[in-house]
Amino acid sequence: MPPKAAIPTKRLTKENIESHSEEMASRKSMDAGAMPLPQTTQPQMRRQSKWDPRLLAHVSDRRYSTVSRTSISGTSQTTKQGPPVKYENTYRTDPDAKFESHRAKNIMSQTLKEWLTGVEYSANVRNLTTGLTEEIKKRVKALGFNRYKYVVTVTICQDAKQSMQMVSRCMWNKDTDTFAEAVFHTADVHAIATLYALYFE
Repeated sequence: MPPKAAIPTKRLTKENIESHSEEMASRKSMDAGAMPLPQTTQPQMRRQSKWDPRLLAHVSDRRYSTVSRTSISGTSQTTKQGPPVKYENTYRTDPDAKFESHRAKNIMSQTLKEWLTGVEYSANVRNLTTGLTEEIKKRVKALGFNRYKYVVTVTICQDAKQSMQMVSRCMWNKDTDTFAEAVFHTADVHAIATLYALYFE
């Protein structure tokens, strides 16, 4: 049998031990560097939908009804308003109840008394007449005569023992339209209020 080859041996010295440790550490670092890195999965982005402008052209002229909703933040979003509601004509030419002039006259007399008692005539009386006309109109509307429109005039002048005449003419329907008049005077002020009630067919 051929002689066996001699296995080289190293002496167990401090230098050999340190060299062997460094060699093993180098091999481990090389093996770790060769290992594949774990793959990280990125979150998939949601695909955005695309609008076809040809489809939008067909619905751009449509009107949508009003829909309101409130978000969590408290803001309100409103869509486009729908078409206005149209009611059929009733074809009524006569009022349900004719205007009662005596009731309007009582209201006008009471309003003049409340506003002009203790008032002295001055050049700024025109501001008072504006408020009187609006107050009389508001109180007469509260009577509830439907489909009547009102025109109110108030004339205030100084009472200096002079004569005065007032005339008014109207072109209207004598069966439905009418008027009411009230007069109030003190030692210094003379006031005349006239209300025209016109039925709106």
